[in-house]
Amino acid sequence: MRALEGMTVLDFSVGHDASAATMYLADNGAEVIKIEDISTGGDIARTLEPIKNGKSAYFELLNRGKRSVTLDFTESKSLEVLKKLVAKVDIVVENLPVDQLKDMGLSYKVMNKINPEVIYLKLSPFGTTGPMREYPLTEYTTFSFGGYLQTTGMPDDMPSMAGYPIMGYSIAHLVFAAINSAYIARMTTGRGQMIDIAMADCAVGLLEDRYASYQHENLDSIRVGNAHPTITPYDTIKCKGGYVSLSPSTQKMWEALCEVLGFPEIMHVKEYQDIRLRQEQYFRGDLKTRIENALADYTGPEATKLLNDVGIPAAPVFTLEEAYHCEQFKVKEIVVHKHDEVLGNYAVPSVLGIMSETPVDVTKPAPALGADTESVLSTLV
Repeated sequence: MRALEGMTVLDFSVGHDASAATMYLADNGAEVIKIEDISTGGDIARTLEPIKNGKSAYFELLNRGKRSVTLDFTESKSLEVLKKLVAKVDIVVENLPVDQLKDMGLSYKVMNKINPEVIYLKLSPFGTTGPMREYPLTEYTTFSFGGYLQTTGMPDDMPSMAGYPIMGYSIAHLVFAAINSAYIARMTTGRGQMIDIAMADCAVGLLEDRYASYQHENLDSIRVGNAHPTITPYDTIKCKGGYVSLSPSTQKMWEALCEVLGFPEIMHVKEYQDIRLRQEQYFRGDLKTRIENALADYTGPEATKLLNDVGIPAAPVFTLEEAYHCEQFKVKEIVVHKHDEVLGNYAVPSVLGIMSETPVDVTKPAPALGADTESVLSTLV
């Protein structure tokens, strides 16, 4: 048994963010019925790289375990089919242009009248209200608009994009959590609800600590590279053949760092007595240089062990290949190996934890376009 068995989801998602969220629902056992508009060729993710032998590995990842139903949204009969499906499902998820379903005749008001228990989640760039409700956003521009981009990068250089689409997956986790919260609430109230989530809202939410610094200390958009703006030393340090990240965040860890790196004499010196003073010494004094010199002859893994052994959180900066082959991940089976007749052998991460009674399953394939149209419609319509 999986945690969300019995949940049925009508999934209009295209692209990444909403598709990743419904992927998590499918991983946990929900029946996810992916509705694809055949008049536009279906989900655009089917065309995105990497593509092997005509099949998108990107689409395969985001849509594993789902069923695909194709409808022509330009035909009026499709609306009647969708209404019948709404009557039978628990959840509707979509990230189509703001008013597309409403203009088709399938607003939340209509859905609620058909099925008062249905939970409808609308994901859009800026939400369904406000002066920017129809403006477009992407992963990249969400970083910019939400204030996130201005906080990343080196102090004297231009703002830098994160090296990975962390915003997209953060949005997906927010959508996943909101759906499950509403689903649990329905068990008590017996009623569904509409959930309005904006991509831009997520960017703001990720900056929670920065907003606290802005409001209470008037610190606005500080860029400190890989360092932490308020906890010091908390940074990525160059060492032999690579880098090591370290984060001694308490006084006890600071003292352990001084001892193990060979400069115990500064441990209780006035200029280093607390985090604020150490911050001044790190960014404008010699503290960073001391740490770099002490670790210069250690490799990343060696420096990691040195620091971990005295209770300081540290990690080598792995390449993707090194992370992929990490023994820790192998033992926990975080990387799951799969085989596809077109894509061949490949691996996917299982990211939602190890549940002892209701394990996640990421092994099911993504559907071919329209593969389940007949079976789903004959059963539910």
